[in-house]
Amino acid sequence: MSESLARSGDGLKWAEDDPVRRTGLISHSAGDIVTYDEGSPNAAQSAHIVRHDPARVIRDIAAMRRLLALYDAENGPGERL
Repeated sequence: MSESLARSGDGLKWAEDDPVRRTGLISHSAGDIVTYDEGSPNAAQSAHIVRHDPARVIRDIAAMRRLLALYDAENGPGERL
């Protein structure tokens, strides 16, 4: 998923619809399907997918960019490992 597409979700949250009876069916808060319950993903994969919805990933990327900016401010822009 591209960053612009993830940002367009405007904070949509992903959730498992019914993890007991329908493992793998994930939708977002606007009601659209993210994954279907066709035997994959399994319960562990579904939980992982829900934890890493686009809103969380965008927050993580923003935090990493702030850290890089702090590094650059301290050391000057240059080669990173």
